[in-house]
Amino acid sequence: MSEKKRKTNSKNNKELNKAIDEIPGLILEEMGRKYEQEHREETHKEPILKKSQKTNAQIYQPPHRSKTWLWVGVTLFTVCIIVLWGLNISTMFYENGTKGDPILDQLKQSQQDFGTIMRTFGEDETPIQTATTTQEVVGEKEENNLETKLKNAMNSLFTTSSVTNTRISTSTE
Repeated sequence: MSEKKRKTNSKNNKELNKAIDEIPGLILEEMGRKYEQEHREETHKEPILKKSQKTNAQIYQPPHRSKTWLWVGVTLFTVCIIVLWGLNISTMFYENGTKGDPILDQLKQSQQDFGTIMRTFGEDETPIQTATTTQEVVGEKEENNLETKLKNAMNSLFTTSSVTNTRISTSTE
C-alpha cells in the first residue's frame, strides 16, 4: 500500500507541478481576453479626439520699435515726476520764507510784553538810599541779586521754549 501511495503521490505531484507551471500562461490568456473585450468596446465608441490637420504655429513677433516707445514713455513719466517734485519743493521754500510761524510770533510778543512790564516796575521803584547798617546793604544786594537771577531764569525759559516750539512747529508741517 505504501508503494501505491507513493505512485499516486508522485502522480499528484507531477500534475500539481504541471498545473503550477501553466498558471502564468493562464493569467496571460485571461488578461488578453479582457484587453480584447475592452478594446472592442472602445472601438464601438465615437473617437473623442478627431485627427486634425497639421498646422504651423505662427511665431510671435513684438510690435515694431516697441522697446523704443517703452523707453520714451518711461523717460517722459520720470521727467514729469521730477519737474512736479521740483515745483513742490520751490513752493514749500517760498511759503516758509514769506509767512512767519504764529506760535513763535506769539512767544516773541509775550516776551516783549514781559520785558515792558519788568521795565515799568523797575522804573517805579526807588532804591533805598538810607541804609545805615551793613545788614540792610547786604539785604539790598541779595534782593538785586535775586532779581537778576529771576530775570536770567525767565529769559532762559523763554528762549528754551521758543526753540522747543520752533522744533515742534517745523516737525508738524
